[in-house]
Amino acid sequence: MDNIKFLPGQIVEITTNSGNVCDIYESKLLSMDQNYLEIAQPNKNGVFSPIPTGYDLSLKANTPYGLLQFNSRVVGKNPEKQSLFISLPQDLTSAIDTAIGSDTVMKKACKFVTITSGKGGAGKSCFTINYAIALAKRNKKVVILDADLGMANIDVLLKLSPVYNLTDVIKGTKNLEEIIIDGPGDIKVIPGGNGLFELSSLNPHQIEKITAGLSALENSFDYVLIDTSAGLSRILNDLVMCTHETILVTTPEPHAISDTFSILKVLLSKHRCLNLKLIVNKCEDAKEGESVIKRISGVVSRFPNCTFSPLGYIPESIFVSKSVKQQSSFLLSYPDTDVSESLESIVDVELGVPRKLKVVVKDKEQEQEDENVLSKVFGVEKHNPLKPFLPIREGSGSTFVSKLKDLFNKN
Repeated sequence: MDNIKFLPGQIVEITTNSGNVCDIYESKLLSMDQNYLEIAQPNKNGVFSPIPTGYDLSLKANTPYGLLQFNSRVVGKNPEKQSLFISLPQDLTSAIDTAIGSDTVMKKACKFVTITSGKGGAGKSCFTINYAIALAKRNKKVVILDADLGMANIDVLLKLSPVYNLTDVIKGTKNLEEIIIDGPGDIKVIPGGNGLFELSSLNPHQIEKITAGLSALENSFDYVLIDTSAGLSRILNDLVMCTHETILVTTPEPHAISDTFSILKVLLSKHRCLNLKLIVNKCEDAKEGESVIKRISGVVSRFPNCTFSPLGYIPESIFVSKSVKQQSSFLLSYPDTDVSESLESIVDVELGVPRKLKVVVKDKEQEQEDENVLSKVFGVEKHNPLKPFLPIREGSGSTFVSKLKDLFNKN
């Protein structure tokens, strides 16, 4: 067992083959002992699926030996962590020998991520750029799609001069692959221009052009980060509906937190299953960042139709404003600073690298304030939460591109 190099946070592929739950899901390894693996609740395209105890499944994972695959069974659950315990095969040595003799590597699905904020000035685009570069430093292939309606500025923040943008793809003069430009730190950028305004009125040929280009991205990248407009919009709602997860960027300012709750209210009311993550930007110190995380997490945890996990906080820093004026990335220009270290820590969380978080205990005054938020913003009382329901399991092959294409056709 000591020779098996499973790591916490490692991505595993789960195939279920019991009863009426037969599909392929993604999960993360949480822990391991001599007899069992603990994995996060499996999901398909960001939609979590409850798998009952006793169900048979097969697991695939990349290891230093190659692709390790074995049959297993769900033997227990941890409701508090929303995790499953699955059995390890008795003859694991044989499975390792099979992996050693195979050159196959499990194909990692591309993750489409919507990044948004409740208000302008939260530092959403700056975060997107540096988050992309930090992921690229971990050997991830990353492209940013600038989807900020009317204010697409990723190219300006990075001192890029794109010749073409998404409008050219919609007009049919260019393919999506032809407008991708190189960014710093081995990332790629898709300039948006005003092309996103036109997405609601595409004809079938234009839809095919866009979806064909996005399909190519699925095969070429590990992450597609979609930088959207701040605040609520139809485009944001559609993207959240289709992407694997949504990252909300906020700040400790009271109006920013209020706007975050407002956008959460709309998203939670419109979507049955959400995979949300949180970034608290421009924090004075760690205590302030953790306090905001604790506050928002405490409110959102009342809603059963949402999987919510904080990625971390980013300190207020003069190096951020310097890098913006220099039209560069603070992660590349000022790597040995607190703000860059916090960004690296956030990527650790995303990729499953263990780290310790300080626990901030809310006082009674803060707890009462959160109850007021539930009542005024969400219309939910403390002892009368939303009626629980189980997530709807996605059908086979339901990817970001296919869901977006369906959405276009409906519109």
